[in-house]
Amino acid sequence: MSAGKEDESEYLFDDEVAKYLSGLIENRVFDKKADCKEAFKDLKSAVTSSLNTEELTVKVYTELYKGIKHEDGKEMMNKIINEEKQHVAYFKNLLEKLEA
Repeated sequence: MSAGKEDESEYLFDDEVAKYLSGLIENRVFDKKADCKEAFKDLKSAVTSSLNTEELTVKVYTELYKGIKHEDGKEMMNKIINEEKQHVAYFKNLLEKLEA
């Protein structure tokens, strides 16, 4: 890997960034205190849990996007973020229908 390419991804190995992303994922996605059975006790709970996970995914990918310097990488990550945003919209719409 060239020196320029190494510099572009260095932030991912920064202790502060790693701790932030790790904490974000561990505390929200893998909340050890949360009861998984409760999250999927019924359809509404499952959709709500799925929505929350998708929203978190958008946040994590958006943080990763900020550190990408290579345009091809930014373009690819932006496509992924937009796909995840579509998932968020899908689950929001589904939840609205379930609450109606």
